Amino acid sequence: HNISPADCRGHYLLIPALTDEGANWRGQVLMESDCKDLVVLASTIEPAGSALVCYNSVGAGASQNHMHCHLWPSPPIPLLPEEGSDEVNGWDCYAASKATAASSFEVEGCVEVAMLEYPCCCIKLSSANTDQLGLSLAKVVDVVQSQ
Repeated sequence: HNISPADCRGHYLLIPALTDEGANWRGQVLMESDCKDLVVLASTIEPAGSALVCYNSVGAGASQNHMHCHLWPSPPIPLLPEEGSDEVNGWDCYAASKATAASSFEVEGCVEVAMLEYPCCCIKLSSANTDQLGLSLAKVVDVVQSQ
């Protein structure tokens, strides 16, 4: 039973090859190499922004221990019209998309880190430099996973 996909256009699982026991026979954690791979993958999507890459593993309802990611068509399909309006915006289906930055700062001179105003930890990383973005994502993930 798959509790996701929420998008009727489907989604695609990005599952690591299990032929490399040293790299992929492991617990459900994102490693630095995974973060770099995901940033590179997201940067190659054409047209830019037409799909989202999301890590989805621990707590996702999986019956087996595994590490996988989703590739979602973007923008999301509109689910409901704006309150008091007939306008429908697909991004409204993601509550975090409306969150504003509570604080932000720049690291490595090229990666913007925004701590979003949201009921749970929500961090947005932005950069045109994919190498530094991958490293910054890995550092953030490492801190979150160690909690």
